[in-house]
Amino acid sequence: MGAMNRARAAYESGDFEFGVGLEGGIEIIQRSGVGSSPTSTSSDQEDLWCMAFMCVIGSTSEPCTSGRHPESTFQPSLLEEQEKELRGIAKTAAFPLPRKISHLVIHEKMELGHADDQVFGRVNSKEGDGTVGMLTNGFISRTEYYDHTLKLALIPFVWPELYVE
Repeated sequence: MGAMNRARAAYESGDFEFGVGLEGGIEIIQRSGVGSSPTSTSSDQEDLWCMAFMCVIGSTSEPCTSGRHPESTFQPSLLEEQEKELRGIAKTAAFPLPRKISHLVIHEKMELGHADDQVFGRVNSKEGDGTVGMLTNGFISRTEYYDHTLKLALIPFVWPELYVE
């Protein structure tokens, strides 16, 4: 998983309490019976859904677990050799992409950001508001899209006793 690999690389790259990784993703979902006809091909029955994953890697140390829930009974590790790894993973909400973008990604093997740029006549949209920003007319920015996901990925650090192995 790309998000986990990025979080691991960040965590192990220096003297950091946490490593965070993000990976955008797409998933092909088969439509069941909607708009099907005897002449439909399998690719006519596919929708491309957009989502992203977030991973946070840290430890059971006091700094990593300092945001524990008030009712948590967890006692943080005070000695480095007693620390255990904590890892949180979360997924954003998912939504179907327009068929024009889906076609470019699936059949033309185009990266989502480039397909977005072509369909909407933009340049380097993936470093701006992204596809989610364009499709929602800015109601959900790219940052907002990831915000809840990061908070959800931090759950093991809020309740470490439920996640430590």
